[in-house]
Amino acid sequence: MKLFQKNLGDYIAFTWWTFYVLFLVAVFRILFSFTGMPYQYGNLFSSLTWAAIILMALIGRRAALRQFGGYRQIWGLAFVVSAFTQFLISVGILLFPLYGWATYFHNPDGLPNHPEKVWVHMLGHWVFGLTVGVLVLTGIGALSFWLTSRSRQPVTAPAAGESETESAAESDSPPDSDKPAA
Repeated sequence: MKLFQKNLGDYIAFTWWTFYVLFLVAVFRILFSFTGMPYQYGNLFSSLTWAAIILMALIGRRAALRQFGGYRQIWGLAFVVSAFTQFLISVGILLFPLYGWATYFHNPDGLPNHPEKVWVHMLGHWVFGLTVGVLVLTGIGALSFWLTSRSRQPVTAPAAGESETESAAESDSPPDSDKPAA
């Protein structure tokens, strides 16, 4: 499947490391919920949403440095990260009706803990969480992409017949240098 002139696999390959980080945060969130800390604090300290936002800022920077594409590709990257985040949240929500584990994924103050309501909770994450998540993550990633693009010129390969040290020395020197031309 193509998404903005790149295969979905390209987006997944570019963000593979974020899957591990998000998975570890999800496991930490489940384990952290058994410590007895109140829901309001535990939910804040083990948030997959905050992890996804921080990771998307890193992905935007990495996309600019590696010249992965432009701003359109940031949307595809945000979609992949947000979809995986919603998947992990859905699995976490299912832990309550399947195993009776009241983790931070299940909202004790919100929906009643009936199996029918769990599906509504999951559907809400997939519809609202995915839609708003992609928009927010795209904005974060695009901002990071833009800041990185403005602050750093892309690394280019040396010209034919030129060594890497000559190329690096020329690119590091200011254009109004007093050095004589070689």
